[in-house]
Amino acid sequence: MQEKEILWLASWYPNEKNPVAGDFIQRHAIAVTAYRKLTVIYMDQSGWEVNSTTDKITVTEKGNLTEICCYFPFRRTKIPILDMLLYNLRYERKYKHLLRSYFTEKNMPEFIHVHVPMKAGKLALWAKRKWGIPFIISEQSSTYLPAAPDNFYNRSPYYRYMVKKIFREALVATNVSATVGGLLEKITGKKNIRVIHNTVDPLKFYCKPAALQKFRFIHVSTMNEQKNIKGLLESFGALSAIRDDWELRLVGPVSSSLQQMLENLDWAGKITCSGELPYAKVAIEMQQASAFVLFSRHENFPCVIVEALSCGLPVITSDAGGSGEAINKKNGLIVPAEDTEKMTAAMIYMLDHIDDYHKNQIALDAKNRYSYPVIGKQFAALYQEIGERSVKP
Repeated sequence: MQEKEILWLASWYPNEKNPVAGDFIQRHAIAVTAYRKLTVIYMDQSGWEVNSTTDKITVTEKGNLTEICCYFPFRRTKIPILDMLLYNLRYERKYKHLLRSYFTEKNMPEFIHVHVPMKAGKLALWAKRKWGIPFIISEQSSTYLPAAPDNFYNRSPYYRYMVKKIFREALVATNVSATVGGLLEKITGKKNIRVIHNTVDPLKFYCKPAALQKFRFIHVSTMNEQKNIKGLLESFGALSAIRDDWELRLVGPVSSSLQQMLENLDWAGKITCSGELPYAKVAIEMQQASAFVLFSRHENFPCVIVEALSCGLPVITSDAGGSGEAINKKNGLIVPAEDTEKMTAAMIYMLDHIDDYHKNQIALDAKNRYSYPVIGKQFAALYQEIGERSVKP
């Protein structure tokens, strides 16, 4: 008998208005479709941030993967409480209409797989009540860590209640790191949360060492508060006062505030910025570097770390959340978050001991743990387990 399709409901997903939003979820989807057919539905949420007049549905088919993105208009009243109420009502009404249409045109899916509980998890609860469709949940956010400004405990009572309810009613829950997974177990009461890490495209991110005139540190991120760029630059500033045999490559958006920060550095000549780059070009940048650095305040399991490892780069990262879970003595160093002195010391160690790190082996180990075939197979095994569990004797 042909396997039923799996329906993904994603709270974050790449779309026309933000092509990189939730791209790590899309990479999970691509990995899974080597083993199972699935449809992803994403309801755009950008209308909450700015007035939106877009009202359309796009459908993209790529082999076993179908992506459905829905955009709906919303004009703010400028009364915050009323805007929140009206927006959520519009979001849920449009989403329910879309799901009704999907279930009418297609056979019922084997189950629903929610990625990030809010807001898509609320629709999985609704589908479970209305049609008896079971669901599982995967989380990628770092919001459960105390260092996150918008952490779980700072959210509204309703938000906290719904997240707990979504987790408790899910058949199975997964998280991309054991660290945040453990926090989720304590917060939601959901036991045995599985760890399935973020994945990386092995056809783009692979070891291709470049001949460099100078040791090149590379940092890739959104350059926001979470990534602690100020602390990172302070650490490099201290390094600059000690030695001159390195350079820093920043890959990501350069805001006006970051530009001002860079202009005020007396060692700014050691820094080059690429601006924001597409996924494939990030791989090329990494292949032309010596080591990767990340000094985040909070993370779940950063994609950039496994991307860097897949290119054979040793990594220096903070111990924020699950950032250090991919790192061992053979592929990098872990320093305390916010400790600029320890970060500088780690950079000095990396400069002096780079020959102790074997790029080809680092890349091979990463490929064997995080590539599409490996992570896709883990999800496929989980789906098979769920299917076998649901079969009655």
